Amino acid sequence: WTITTDDVNGEIKSAIPSTDYGEVITPNLDGYTPDKTTVPEETPKLTLVSGSPVGELVQVNYVSNGATLKVTYVDTDNGNAVVGTPETLTGKTGETGKYTVTVPAGYKRADGQSAIVDYTFAADPAITDNLTIKLAHHLTTTDTTTTTRTINYTVNGKTDGAPESVVQTVNWTITTDDVNGEIKSATPSTDYGEVTTPNLDGY
Repeated sequence: WTITTDDVNGEIKSAIPSTDYGEVITPNLDGYTPDKTTVPEETPKLTLVSGSPVGELVQVNYVSNGATLKVTYVDTDNGNAVVGTPETLTGKTGETGKYTVTVPAGYKRADGQSAIVDYTFAADPAITDNLTIKLAHHLTTTDTTTTTRTINYTVNGKTDGAPESVVQTVNWTITTDDVNGEIKSATPSTDYGEVTTPNLDGY
């Protein structure tokens, strides 16, 4: 500033700035929209407070844009195949939240998969804020299955005069995949015991 002052009363007679304030383009901020895209060129105004000059202040406010992120469930027992339809969450840039996992029928949360997952709507589009929920197949074990081995006896191809049949029963513990119904294991409670063929006189 070039300032001319009355030396008797201190009155400022003139104040001439060396230049104008130049136009300033508002910087881009991913995920936000400014209320002013530019601060225009302006001729400075000299403002005195208690005889001292003070600066000018221009406030530019950024407002969060709408944002989305995708939640995808994958089957870790089937090569991370997608389970169901991905879900879309909506919010504002920078917002945070907690996503509660809903386990589909036949599945369980995979090892290490939390029941509640923190998320943030990222401002930078290069940052992946999508959530991947890892599932595994739930297995059900039952012990209600039985099988039998039946030993039939015949004499010259006929049952007349032959010993009675022997029926042996074994209980099984079976583990089944609840997603595809595949039997993962089947363990018998015991072996079929040895049976000695009855003696039949003359045969």
